Amino acid sequence: MDETLRNEIFISDMSPDVLVAFVHYIYKGHVPNTWKWDNTDALSELLNACEKYQILELKTICGKALVECMTIQNVGKTAVLVHLFFSDDPNLLELVYSFIVR
Repeated sequence: MDETLRNEIFISDMSPDVLVAFVHYIYKGHVPNTWKWDNTDALSELLNACEKYQILELKTICGKALVECMTIQNVGKTAVLVHLFFSDDPNLLELVYSFIVR
């Protein structure tokens, strides 16, 4: 009700960069060119938004980006995110596990 009176909304579970990327995707069908796909913290926030609002195509894009940008430094966080958001996708899980075993 207060949001209606003030003609604004408060979104507390997304940083401004993630919100811009999310809304940009919803309206334009792609994430802005300035988006940093190798930032696992931002991808984690974006995945939460995809899950919350059921934007499955963007969720799939994020999953591919997680695996493509996987490094020794972020493999732990990547494994957790893939397990949390893509436990039903054996291909992504296998790619992460294969990376760890290498």
